[in-house]
Amino acid sequence: DKLSLRDIADQVDPRVQSVMIERFGHRRFMSEAGARMVDEQLVNGRPVKLWRLRVQDRESIAWVELVNATPEPDGRFARHWLRVPPSMRSARQALAWTFGLNARSYKPTVET
Repeated sequence: DKLSLRDIADQVDPRVQSVMIERFGHRRFMSEAGARMVDEQLVNGRPVKLWRLRVQDRESIAWVELVNATPEPDGRFARHWLRVPPSMRSARQALAWTFGLNARSYKPTVET
């Protein structure tokens, strides 16, 4: 409850910053910080979004947003935000990167 955008922006350790954003709430953080969706694609019929936040005097921050293919026990589909390198240019490229692949090589046939 006491976290602020300034607290998050001032954090230099990306891992700590990611935990702070998670606690602050990804959607709230993206909205209040002015992050922009730079790409959206369907991958295996599910929307995947690439978000970018320009940070003054620092490297941009990028996330890929996706919805889990497997429902939770309560029936909802969990949404995940994964930090990716700011060099990512497409949602597919960013998602592939999380698996150690390039966009062309990423061709999932089964989701678990």
